[in-house]
Amino acid sequence: MKQIIVFLLVLIPIFAVDITIDKTVLENNKSVFIRDNSEDIVRDKKLLFVWQDNASSNTTQRNWDDAKKYCQDLVVGNITNWDLPKVSELESLLDFSNESKMISDIFKNTIQEDYWSSTKYVPSSKLAWSVNFKRGYSYGGQKSSKLFVRCIHRLKKKDQDNHLIFQDTKENKEVKKNYQDARKYCQSLKYKTHTDWFLPSMNELLFIADRNIDKPAINKNIKYINPSYYWTSSQNKSKAWTINFKHSDTYLKSKNKKYNVRCVRSTYYDNLDFDKLYNKLLTIELKSIPKPKNNIRLRRGEFETTANFKKRVQDTKNNKLKTQISENKKYRKRKSQAELRVIKKTLEIIWGKPILTSLKYDADNSYFVANISFEVKKDFKKKIAIKVDLDKAKEFKKKFATLHAQAIFAYEDNSVKLKDIRIKDDNKIYVAQFTDININDTRISVNINTATNNSNLATNITVIDNQTNNFNTKNLSNFDELKNDLKKSVKIKEDKHKWLFVVGIEKYDYTDNIVYSKRSAEMFVKIAHKNLGVPKQNSFVMIDSQASQAKIKTSMKKLLRRVKEGDTIYFYYNGHGVPVPSLKNTPFMLASDTEPDFVADEKFFALDNIYTSLSNSKATKIIAFVDSCFSGVTDGKAVLKGVAATKMVAKSVKFNKEKMVVISAGKGNQYSNGYDKKAYRLFSFYIMKNIIKGDNTIKSLYKDTKAQTYDTSMEEYGDLRAQEPTIDGNFRLMLK
Repeated sequence: MKQIIVFLLVLIPIFAVDITIDKTVLENNKSVFIRDNSEDIVRDKKLLFVWQDNASSNTTQRNWDDAKKYCQDLVVGNITNWDLPKVSELESLLDFSNESKMISDIFKNTIQEDYWSSTKYVPSSKLAWSVNFKRGYSYGGQKSSKLFVRCIHRLKKKDQDNHLIFQDTKENKEVKKNYQDARKYCQSLKYKTHTDWFLPSMNELLFIADRNIDKPAINKNIKYINPSYYWTSSQNKSKAWTINFKHSDTYLKSKNKKYNVRCVRSTYYDNLDFDKLYNKLLTIELKSIPKPKNNIRLRRGEFETTANFKKRVQDTKNNKLKTQISENKKYRKRKSQAELRVIKKTLEIIWGKPILTSLKYDADNSYFVANISFEVKKDFKKKIAIKVDLDKAKEFKKKFATLHAQAIFAYEDNSVKLKDIRIKDDNKIYVAQFTDININDTRISVNINTATNNSNLATNITVIDNQTNNFNTKNLSNFDELKNDLKKSVKIKEDKHKWLFVVGIEKYDYTDNIVYSKRSAEMFVKIAHKNLGVPKQNSFVMIDSQASQAKIKTSMKKLLRRVKEGDTIYFYYNGHGVPVPSLKNTPFMLASDTEPDFVADEKFFALDNIYTSLSNSKATKIIAFVDSCFSGVTDGKAVLKGVAATKMVAKSVKFNKEKMVVISAGKGNQYSNGYDKKAYRLFSFYIMKNIIKGDNTIKSLYKDTKAQTYDTSMEEYGDLRAQEPTIDGNFRLMLK
C-alpha cells in the first residue's frame, strides 16, 4: 500500500542577538526646529522658543544696548514681544557636530559671525556674552562693538525638566584625563547605584553653567568644581569641545590634553514602560532609513514619438522590476537591524545588567538556585534554577564569579518579557530557568551580555545551608526530551519503498526568521529514519538556504518521478504560509528566497498545487501535518506588505479525501506557537513525541496531539494564543 505523509509546519519568527550595556542615550533635550517660511520664523517645539529668521538676521548689527532695544521694537510673524536671547538660549542653536556650519540648515538667514546675547559678562562690566556661529565659541564681547542680532520669543510655559543628573564627587575636582579616557571613565562609572553614566555633550554640560556668577561660573548646587576646563563628548576630527568653568567660556581643545571630567545620566527614561520608549526611539531611528522609491514618473519628451515613449516606459518597468526586489530586501534588512538596535537601547535604559546572587546547591535534585535582579529595574527580583550535575557542581561554584552570563529577553505585542538566564562555561551553556514565573514564547529575543566578574556577583555568592527546593523540577525545561526518547526507542526495519521530503526554513531572505525551525526539521529527519523506517538514501532534506524555490521544485520533481506503486512518502514542511488576497486568499508555501509580496508569481508553491501533485502521484496515501493557519500574520504583523495586521482566513484547499488526510496545527483564527521549554514548535513537538511513543494510526496520533497541544498552549500562553489542531480527510489511514 502506498502512503504519502505530509508534515507542514509554519512558524512564528524570533530574532536573537547578543548585546552589551553601553550607556544611556539622551534624546529628550534635543531641539526640534520647524521653519515657517511665510512668517520668516523658526519654532523650537522642544524648548518652546520662536526665533527670528528674516533677512535682517544676517544683516543687522548693533552695539549691545541698541541690540536689546532692536529686539524690543521688532515685529516679525505677527509677534511683537521679542527679546535679546540669553547666552544659554543662543547656545541651544549650536550644532557641535557640524564643523562647517554651527547652526541647523533650517535657519536660512545666518552669518557665521558673533551674535549678541543679553547675558552680562560678570568678569567685566564692559563686556557681554556673545556666540560665534562660525567656530561655536562663547565669550565676552565689548558692549560698544557692533555684532549681529537674532531675537527670541519665549512661549509662556513653565521650564521643562532637563532630566539630567550630574556626578558630583571629589574626583570631578581632582581627576584629569584625555578625551578618550574621559569617555571610558564615564561609561564604566558606578555612582549612586547607577551604571548608565556618559560624558555629556556640549549642550548638556552647558545646563550647569551659570554666567551670572564667576570663578566658578557654575550652578551653586555643584559642590566639587575646579574652575578650569572640562571635557564634553562633542567633537570634530582632531579636537573636542570643553567648557572652562572659571567664566564658562567654551573652547575646542586637542584630544590629547588632560582636563577634568564630570559625567551625567538621564532620568528621562526611568519611569517609562518598554512599549512607549521602544516606539519613541524606533520612530527616531526609522527616519534615517530611506524607503525604496517604487514610484517613477515618466513624461513624454517633446521630440519623442508615442512608440518610442511606450518602449521607454516598458524598458523602465522591466529594469525597475529587476532592482525592486533587491531594494526592498536592503530596506527590510536595514529596518530589521534598526529594530534590534532600538530593542538593545531600550533594554539598556529600562533593565540594565543582570545580577545573580545567593547561589545555593540542591544536591538531591542537582540544581543550583539563585536570585536574579537587574541594576536598573529595581522592582524585578526572581528565583532561578541551574541544572548542574553533582560531579561538576563544586567546580561550577568555584568558577561562577568569572562565567559569562546572558539575560534572554523576548519582545512581542508592545511588551518585553524576560525568558531565561544562560551561563556559558567553556563550550557548555547552562540554562537557568525561572522557578516562580511562566516563560512566554515571543517574536524577538534579545540577549544582554555581561561578564559576571563584578563585585556584587563575587561577594554575594555564598552558601550557608542547603535547603529543600520550593519548586517542582518537573515544570522546568528539558531541551533533550525528544533526543532521549528517540535514543530509547526501537529502530524499525528500513523499507526501500518509503521516502522522505523535508523543508525546514529558519532564515528567510525577505521576511522574519523563525525560531526552532531548523531544530524541528533536523529532529524530524532522525525520527523518520529510525521510527518510520525511511532509508537515508531515499531522503530529500532542504534546510534554510537550501530550501530555495529552485531546489524545492527540482527535488519535488525527482521525488514524484521515483515514487512507485506501494511506496510511502513522508512530506514535512516547516516555514511561513502566506494567503494571497488577490487570489481570494489562496494559501502559498514560502521558500527561503521568496519575497512574500511576490509569492503568487510562482504557482508551484500554491498549497492546491502541492497537494494535487502529491495526490496525483502513484502513491496510495497522503497524510499531511500542517502547523499553520495560513492567516498571513506572524506575531501580529502582516507577512504581506500593505496588508493590515489582522488574521485572514485562507481559502480552503481541495484534495482527494479518500487518499489524503490533513492534520492542521490550529483553527483558521489561531497562531502556531513555539514551545520554549522543549525548544521545538509546539504542534511539531507532540507530533514527533507521539510518533516515537508508537502511535500507528492517524486517528490516535491526532487525538493525542490535539489534546496535548491545546492544553499546553492554554497553560503557556492563555486564551489569546490558544492552539487547537484540526483534521480533514481520511482519518482512518495508518501512519506506518
